[in-house]
Amino acid sequence: MRQYRGRILVLVLTATAVFIFVGSLAVLYLPQPWQWLVSLAVVAIGEALAFWANVFGIRSWLQGDQVAERLIAEHEKTHAEQKKILTAVEALPRRMMEEGRAVLSGFIDGRAVIVREISIVTEDKFIQEQQKKLQAGRVDDLDQMIEEVKERKKHAVGRVSEYSGLLTRFYLHKGDTEFHAGRFDLAEQFYRDALREAQGSGEKEVVAECYFELGAAVGMQGEYQEAEWYFVETIRIRPDLVAAYYNRGVVYTRKGEYDQAIADFDRAIELKPDYAVAYSNRGVAYSHKGEYDQAIADYDRAIELKLDYAEAYNNRGHAYAHKGEYDQAIADFDRAIEIKPGLAEAYINRGNAYDEKGEYDQSIADFDRAIEVKPDYAVAYYNRGNAYARKGEYDQAIADYDRAIELDPDDAAVYYNRGVAYARKGEYDQAIADFDSAIELKPDLAAAYISRGLVHEMRDEKGKAIRDFERVLE
Repeated sequence: MRQYRGRILVLVLTATAVFIFVGSLAVLYLPQPWQWLVSLAVVAIGEALAFWANVFGIRSWLQGDQVAERLIAEHEKTHAEQKKILTAVEALPRRMMEEGRAVLSGFIDGRAVIVREISIVTEDKFIQEQQKKLQAGRVDDLDQMIEEVKERKKHAVGRVSEYSGLLTRFYLHKGDTEFHAGRFDLAEQFYRDALREAQGSGEKEVVAECYFELGAAVGMQGEYQEAEWYFVETIRIRPDLVAAYYNRGVVYTRKGEYDQAIADFDRAIELKPDYAVAYSNRGVAYSHKGEYDQAIADYDRAIELKLDYAEAYNNRGHAYAHKGEYDQAIADFDRAIEIKPGLAEAYINRGNAYDEKGEYDQSIADFDRAIEVKPDYAVAYYNRGNAYARKGEYDQAIADYDRAIELDPDDAAVYYNRGVAYARKGEYDQAIADFDSAIELKPDLAAAYISRGLVHEMRDEKGKAIRDFERVLE
């Protein structure tokens, strides 16, 4: 019916005009009684035609105006909502940075938890002398000792396993030295040498120790899947080794498998009820799951066991901040900083708490301090940039985002927030370039599509704006 409405309207108006014309002739030329009757008929028919003209014409025009007004109103409402979303999302990436805020205690190596059995039952005086040196810590010439043992092993008859056992301990000692110096790749090499010799010696307990050490070394290099395998093998041989459950829990936490992490920390605590670091790390896993009350209970227990545990205070503050209890959070961050002034995460977290309270100058001061403590801390520059942006100081915000990108060029949130800062300054080309980069790094970042669409709309690029908004709705 709608497609014929225009034609019907034309016919009705034409008929109305004809009847008016006929009525005029009737009044002029017909006798008196007929004039009255024809005039009455013309008026009645004319009113009817006028009514339908109104139905098909004027009403449709009014409806068209109303539809247009409604569409405009909806567009303005959508635009306002998009701006509201933009404002909300702008702050979101800061709250997404869990890793930088809750401090997960890292891997521990076996020297801290395993009492190594140095003694090898042997009548070989050379092996006995090397054992004594190792026990006494006289290993300055360890490389020379290793070469000498390897040479003797080549010509040994019936004592190969004993020499392998000695080499295993030498390599483990070398690996420990490199591990504690932070040279994890070198530590890994020595632990692999130790494992090769341990498998030749047939000592299962020592093999388990080598697996454990390798798990810690590769885990510190971010190779979590491989680290998990080594800890699984360690536990298969040594199901009572507390540190193996603890380290595997760290691996699961790093992998985002929080239920498995909690199960391993549970087992570590079961085997060692006073294990403060296991409570703290279980709290981190609960925190990642959003179960902040359980996390706080674990941090409480960790602090009871270790009163000067700065990381536990920091982590408990992190949980309180997520609950919106910022004053309580700040008190915990204060305590963490008092115990450990070099804990950059505590300054970051306290700065975020002040930021949430709208105290931007104090927030910036804490980010300044975090940068002093850790000059290459990308998160600190990023968060300080956010604080400057909230103060409307976009040039300083952009400078901080620039530095954060130099340090960590793969963080989509930084490009996004820098794009917002450029957009607020009216520098739309730079803003769009940053939103493009954010989308390239994180294709499902809805905020970047919305923001880029708004910028396109501001530039009167309606087609591009609509495509970005439609992408969000897909």
